[in-house]
Amino acid sequence: FEGALVCFTIAGIMAYHSIARKTYPGFHSWTIGFACSGAGAMLIALRGLLPDFLSIVLANVLIAAMPFLLAWGLTVFLDVRWRALRLHGALLAVLLGVMVWATYVVPNLCVRVLVFSVVYFAFFASALYVAVRRLPEKLGGQNWLLVVMISLALLTTGLRLALAASQGKE
Repeated sequence: FEGALVCFTIAGIMAYHSIARKTYPGFHSWTIGFACSGAGAMLIALRGLLPDFLSIVLANVLIAAMPFLLAWGLTVFLDVRWRALRLHGALLAVLLGVMVWATYVVPNLCVRVLVFSVVYFAFFASALYVAVRRLPEKLGGQNWLLVVMISLALLTTGLRLALAASQGKE
């Protein structure tokens, strides 16, 4: 629940800046990403009160949309073609399909965690690639705060993936 509030607060502040000030291209994608993450976290917090489709399936897709929109926003900001757009769109569709399958057809929490983590990792990896390869050209130097934060997201997602994989073998 607290994570949802944090994401909604960040999205709200970003939305205010979008309205009150001129923002960089891509900023709206980042704002929508935080709103999606907040909505997904809120749906998960309401698990048991809401149908599984909302609290599991939609919630996970919304949360996974955040790093997708981060990477997309970076490419918009940099005015570069994102070669991975179709691939990542397909990954979101696969995530949706697996979430439905592993919730309703063959209920399996481990599969849901593994697939979510792989997709989430792929999206953050793509954002990191764009940031490391393209940002210095535009900014005249690297944005190390962004690189470190995305790297930490990758690290924690990788650890979650490893933990879920090891538990799935038991």
